[in-house]
Amino acid sequence: MAMAMTIGRPDLRRMAFRLKVEDDWPPVSVETLWVESAGKSKFRIDNTPFLVKGIAVDDIVEGRQEEAGEEGMLHFSRKLATGGHSTIQAIVIVDEVESDFRDEMREIGCRIEVSPWRSLYGIDIPDRRLIEAVHRSLDARASLGQLEYEDACLAVAGGDGPSL
Repeated sequence: MAMAMTIGRPDLRRMAFRLKVEDDWPPVSVETLWVESAGKSKFRIDNTPFLVKGIAVDDIVEGRQEEAGEEGMLHFSRKLATGGHSTIQAIVIVDEVESDFRDEMREIGCRIEVSPWRSLYGIDIPDRRLIEAVHRSLDARASLGQLEYEDACLAVAGGDGPSL
């Protein structure tokens, strides 16, 4: 889980992202991600979103402190730059394949995070050249009814590193 990433990282803070809830999905109206300061009101995303769309690890975002919010909580304003990573979100339907699914994603070269909501995963793809292999694996599992997935944020060609 994302919380383990904060051990020994006092530079990380939480940033709240508001979500649009329709037909009881997603299960919450706000997802929080770990971020580190990139100067002034800029922050680098440090973990993979489970529900937020259009954001990936290493993206640079703008955040603001809201007085009415939780102490120390930042709130997302806008994305400023891509960090070159991609995010795919998956829900595993067949419990027996979860371990194999996680292992397969790691073997491809992805980092996978388990959400607090059962069977929901965030897949961080650090290099856009891996997207095709990830899609092949996920498509095969989806065709067997083992999982469903969504491309939440895909890096574009030429987007292999931070850009402003």
